[in-house]
Amino acid sequence: MTPPTTLRVAIAGALSFLLPLILGAQSPEHPKERRKALERVMSKDSVRVVANGRYDAGRVHRFFLGDTYRDIWETPITVPVIDLARFAGGLKATEEGGGNQTRSLRFESADGRTWTFRPLTKDKLSVVERFEGSVIMDLFKDGLSGSFPGAPVVAPPFLEAVGIPHPRPQLIVMADDERLGEFRKDFARRLGTIEEHVSDSDEDPGFAGAVDVIESDKLLERLNTRPKRHADARLMLKARLVDLMLGDTDRHRDQWKWGKMSPGDSLLTPIPRDRDQVLATHDGLLLNGARMLKPYLVVFDSTYPKIADMVGFARDLDDRILSELDWAVWDSTVAVVQSAITDSVIHAGLYGLPREYHQHLPVLEGKLRARRDRLRVAARDYFGSLSLIASIHATDEPDRARLHRDPDGSVLLQLGSGTSPWYSRRFLPATTQEVRLFLHSGDDTATVTGAAGSGIVVRVVGGGGDNVLHDSTTSAPGGHGKTRLYDLGRTPAERYEPDSAFNRLPWLRALGTLIPPSKDWGKTTAPVAMLGTGRGLGIVPGIGIRRTTYGFRRVPYLSTVALTGEYSTATSGYRLATEGDFRFESSRLHLSGRAEMSEFEVVNYYGLGNDVPYTRDPFYRVDLRQWSVKPIVGYAFGLNRDVTLGPVIKYSTTSRSVGRFIDEERPYGSGAFGQVGLALNLKHDTRDNASSPAHGVFIEASAATYPAVWDVKSPFNKFGATASTYLPIPLGGVRTSVLALRAGGEKVSGDFPYFESAFVGGGRTLRSVNYNRLAGDASVFAASELRVPVMNRSIILPWDVGLLGYAETGRVFVDGESEGGWHRAVGAGFWVGVLTPATSISVLFTNARERGVIVGTGVSF
Repeated sequence: MTPPTTLRVAIAGALSFLLPLILGAQSPEHPKERRKALERVMSKDSVRVVANGRYDAGRVHRFFLGDTYRDIWETPITVPVIDLARFAGGLKATEEGGGNQTRSLRFESADGRTWTFRPLTKDKLSVVERFEGSVIMDLFKDGLSGSFPGAPVVAPPFLEAVGIPHPRPQLIVMADDERLGEFRKDFARRLGTIEEHVSDSDEDPGFAGAVDVIESDKLLERLNTRPKRHADARLMLKARLVDLMLGDTDRHRDQWKWGKMSPGDSLLTPIPRDRDQVLATHDGLLLNGARMLKPYLVVFDSTYPKIADMVGFARDLDDRILSELDWAVWDSTVAVVQSAITDSVIHAGLYGLPREYHQHLPVLEGKLRARRDRLRVAARDYFGSLSLIASIHATDEPDRARLHRDPDGSVLLQLGSGTSPWYSRRFLPATTQEVRLFLHSGDDTATVTGAAGSGIVVRVVGGGGDNVLHDSTTSAPGGHGKTRLYDLGRTPAERYEPDSAFNRLPWLRALGTLIPPSKDWGKTTAPVAMLGTGRGLGIVPGIGIRRTTYGFRRVPYLSTVALTGEYSTATSGYRLATEGDFRFESSRLHLSGRAEMSEFEVVNYYGLGNDVPYTRDPFYRVDLRQWSVKPIVGYAFGLNRDVTLGPVIKYSTTSRSVGRFIDEERPYGSGAFGQVGLALNLKHDTRDNASSPAHGVFIEASAATYPAVWDVKSPFNKFGATASTYLPIPLGGVRTSVLALRAGGEKVSGDFPYFESAFVGGGRTLRSVNYNRLAGDASVFAASELRVPVMNRSIILPWDVGLLGYAETGRVFVDGESEGGWHRAVGAGFWVGVLTPATSISVLFTNARERGVIVGTGVSF
């Protein structure tokens, strides 16, 4: 039974955080339904068809998931049926193509050219096959109502106006013709576009008269070896400005071919293709939230969204090809494009669509005119983004680089392999913070001259040859450290992956090992969501936000800062925290810190002892509020090992509660209590996944000392350690089973405040004992859990189901005594989650007196 629309929308809201992972394809159309619809209206030369009739939605649905282009998708249109016998002299189907979302069909025409048919409705949804039958699949299908039907047909007049060669897609219905051969069942009677394929085969005629066409991988090889035969940056800029105007965010490297248009050309002409994201828009409340994680889900409007959100897929391509162009070139190119894209060009681009769509086009026409008129502002933003951290790449041949600093703070970079440079650009401090020059292989020479002031940082990174890097700059005020040379001389250990990215960066020797290049510029902001449970705390939801900044050779980031808040339903208490971590260039040292206000540390206090009575009596309730500040200096022994040291400042207040145990007992530390100490922490983490580990080891150890300062009467010390390991067990099922083992303990010496006791109870120690119920001056615990996945099934949601078996034991000690013995428990149960165990709710049935049934979220450890 299909759930009502309001229920599905409600579920969609709960799953809005998944939208960024799944949006990106169009809904599949069932072949039998398509055949039935077309047979009713088939004529000899054309049919009347709806592009996709499944996007109709009510007001609530549209409020959450957007209006997008639903009305246009559902408008019936009249489209010609292709005559395979006559089109281009006759077409013969040869092979099926396409990527993860689109199945396409290749044809060969009588004159030897290759043609591609792409259905408008995408039906190869391999990315989300496991979600079939779930709300996630419904969201996936619905999300691409934001693609504009017939989008590929819109772009050609714009590209033609600015002189960019391109395919010219035509909107057709594929004939039900025996010439389709084995592909007839899957492609006959489908609505789509057909266009000449931009072939890079030597056997095919050159596209648009080109004498040679190559794909992006080959272009990258040429950029690395033959710099004078590279892409035409000015034509590329024109093409990218058209992309911005049309709102096409999907311009990654595979969407381009590169043509040598005549025998004497030294520059390769960009040939854009596959324009199905032209005019794409993603509005609606849930999409607005999803945009925090996937910023490319932009809204197409009269004004431009944040430019960085539009260009992410093409950023490395643009960085490499457009870096030689200064703003004067950009500015003049914008003027040329604005002049070329007249109102009549915009009109031609839109009104080449079927006439039934024309009633919907005036608004889009107005938006395109406004975007053309505002193109200079958008281009300036993108130029600034590309220029802020400018990365310039030399070749694998011997190169000579000259960098000169002028008194105005600008930097002139010239790069070549002979007397005349093939790269020359002046960088201005108003737009550029850093210039990074990567020399790559070959015996290279780089010379920096002039006066280094307080302007641009210049970094020159040598490659794997006999390099000569020389800095002869004089240091003007504020110029110290503004020129930095790396990998001096021969560096045989310099390593590059097989060229797979235009942003070709060397591996880094960081934290004692050689690691792949990581993100080294920009910022990201992401929401944080948490959900915990525990007897004594109830349900503990939490939210927050994390901002991460990246920098040159700062591993894994330059800084990360988070702000989080949690709430306990059982105590009505809060925990608010902010934390940060700050890294230095090519250094193992880092600075961290955490500040926190918590009402969760102790919620019940029964006194010291391993045999204190179990009761839910509110007589033992404690109202403790604790503020803490922990500035830290850290040292990374490697990617997985870290040690930190720093002071600890805590201030705790325990409210007087007349008639309760805490008021009668008045343990040391009750009332207002301040303390200052020093804490040492060690962490070793080789888990494959912190939220749902399948293998690896996690070890955490700590030591803290508190002298007789502030309210501490006499010094006390605290030591603790926990170790976990995860062993894959081949028991069959949908995934490998995992045996998780954990053991730990704590020791407190001296006279300590009651809230610094060695506690046992709760998810971090013994789940079968209530949260921090047992307190002593020492504790020890051990636990094991077998996790056996048994099913992945989509029933409204993509459920992940598994079985659990667990055993645990633990105790606390007071002055070496531990009356009451071990607190043991065994149990079995199951988890039910969405996608992975990390999102699950688990239920365990145990033999424990305190907690016969344990309900938890995620994996326990």
